[in-house]
Amino acid sequence: MPVAAASAADIPMKSAAPVPYAAAYNWTGLYVGIQAGGAWGTEQTTDITGTTSVPPGFVGGSTDLSGALGGFYGGYNYQVNKYLVGIDGDFSWSGVTGTSTDIGPLNGHSLNHTDQMDWITSATGRLGYTSDNWLLFAKGGWAWAQWGGSTTNTLGAAFFGRSTSSTIRDGWTVGAGVEYGVTSHISLKAEYDYVGFQTANYNSTDIPAAGTPVTTPSHSSTSSMNIFKGGLAARF
Repeated sequence: MPVAAASAADIPMKSAAPVPYAAAYNWTGLYVGIQAGGAWGTEQTTDITGTTSVPPGFVGGSTDLSGALGGFYGGYNYQVNKYLVGIDGDFSWSGVTGTSTDIGPLNGHSLNHTDQMDWITSATGRLGYTSDNWLLFAKGGWAWAQWGGSTTNTLGAAFFGRSTSSTIRDGWTVGAGVEYGVTSHISLKAEYDYVGFQTANYNSTDIPAAGTPVTTPSHSSTSSMNIFKGGLAARF
């Protein structure tokens, strides 16, 4: 007895397996992290009231500073398609220091300066462009830092006094960087920031050699800082 051929419509077909969809990396959310890096900058001081070694208005030589820094950072990102807006804040302890020497025009004394930036913090807004796990960003805002300094007044081996000061300075900051999402909850960053501090006016405490009174002359300083840093963040 002949067997009827089965039509193609009667042969069961296996449905194609769905192709997995790899979701794009999502940068929206809170983040906190740790950071470390290095910085270099300059400072120049003008003696407003003058001292026994320098006249009023004396402009000292520029001091070059450099050193390491490290601390923490955090913020919030909001991603729209490939673009990102956010806020970012950070704080770093600083080992940035520098030395310089001026010769007092009034008496020829050596004025040996040591300056340092003790810490620096900033609050900025961020704009970014994303490509899956990669983020390119630019930032801008305001920064604050504590600066300290000391000056030793000598002539040859003779000691004539010491001056100390401490100020908190503020100024504008801009920066740019790149960030990579290692996992959905971990990211790495590298960035560069520039800080231009406003002119700071302050008084120092001058403690001269025994037998002469302590004075508090006025000074004015301009300073700036370049910062490179890398960071590791946890994302939420």
